[in-house]
Amino acid sequence: MPFIDFIFIAFGPTDERDALMAGKKPTKRASSKKRSSAGRTTRSTPKSVLPSVSVPNPVTMVMNLDVLGNARGTLTSLTSVSGVKAVLERIGMFGPATIAAWTKIEAEHFGGAGMGAMMKALGVRGPTGPLAPAAALFLLNPFWMYAQFLIGLGAIIGCGRGSDFPALFTATSMTLFASTLLAGSAHGTKDALVRNAMAFEYAVALLHVCTTSLARKQFAPKQITAIRKCAAAVPLLMMAFLKMQGASFAKFAAAGMSGPGVLGPVAGLLFHPLHGPVSLLVSLAYLSGFSTRRASFYGLCEYLIVAISITPQLVAPWNRMLTCLHIACACVLMRECVPTNSLIPKLR
Repeated sequence: MPFIDFIFIAFGPTDERDALMAGKKPTKRASSKKRSSAGRTTRSTPKSVLPSVSVPNPVTMVMNLDVLGNARGTLTSLTSVSGVKAVLERIGMFGPATIAAWTKIEAEHFGGAGMGAMMKALGVRGPTGPLAPAAALFLLNPFWMYAQFLIGLGAIIGCGRGSDFPALFTATSMTLFASTLLAGSAHGTKDALVRNAMAFEYAVALLHVCTTSLARKQFAPKQITAIRKCAAAVPLLMMAFLKMQGASFAKFAAAGMSGPGVLGPVAGLLFHPLHGPVSLLVSLAYLSGFSTRRASFYGLCEYLIVAISITPQLVAPWNRMLTCLHIACACVLMRECVPTNSLIPKLR
């Protein structure tokens, strides 16, 4: 027996060594025994494909918060263009629910006007639909305003960045508000003002979900990018359809909108008859990938014009909430056409 064969028999795999010592060829069963045992698991039930949401311990979260450190970090980040953009995006994402919560706190403890005028303008009568019990337990709970305000304010200054809880909590608030309160509006869900509000609430709630690790586990990066693009562009697309259909904007006027606003002729372009078809075509070009940078720049400009000149005219606090909703969608489009450390768009 050659020396190499002897070394292999003495120190090689046990099953094959035993077969050779016995003067037999290793069987297929013996050679595959190790592979089959390595692939065997002790799992008795199939792996679940349902997403699991871990509920954080509130005490642990509070103990781990570094409020002053995060506040200082946020202030420091404002010295750079990318930092300003990041803070602006957090204001757009968490601002609407935080403003609503603070308005309720202000009315409860500091004699504020509350949300009565806003609810009347939107035609909100109370929670309706299959999710009404959830809204009654969540949104109408007296503790919701305190929790949402602290969570939203903390997220804006940078607390809890590694946790999904702030985004999921805020997304739940916005989804229930749109699905139960706005959906039961006395104006009807076909009214332009109500549709506009529901579209932006759902869009930003979806953007919140896209930032969580739960979404990253369930969807591929390309799928998350596609969802974010849809969330940012669908409100533009919907408003373009409403204008082309000749929908009435009387409820916008009743809510306080009186014209182009501070930007004058620039915002006046949004009232031009050709604005609807142009916005429709540009939105479709962006969603289809036919034109990404140029189309996203158009959408960015439109969102910013509305946020600066149109939404501040509306009844409070919906004016501030809708401004933040526009900023959140604008920040998604800004990523497509403006470099991170610059304010100058790159259209080629």
